[in-house]
Amino acid sequence: MLLIVTLYFLAVWIFSVYLLHPWKKIKHFIIANILLILSYVVLIIYGGEKIWGTDPYGLGMFFRLILAIITHTTLIFIFSLYKSFKLKNEKST
Repeated sequence: MLLIVTLYFLAVWIFSVYLLHPWKKIKHFIIANILLILSYVVLIIYGGEKIWGTDPYGLGMFFRLILAIITHTTLIFIFSLYKSFKLKNEKST
């Protein structure tokens, strides 16, 4: 399961960067996304008991991590599609 999530994340992220490569703020976009994903991971791993209570087997933390990464990646992909269409329309006019 973790391998599938990792491959999904990498494939969609690389495709999103490819869609946004003509954008001038792509470096800021990449840095902001990396920092946001790192903050998800830190919050979910180290804030676990304080926020969500006890999780003796760690499955809650595992699935929260997967859900956060999949949700973030999907939203970024939707944003990338929107922004690439907007950039193409600006370029053609």
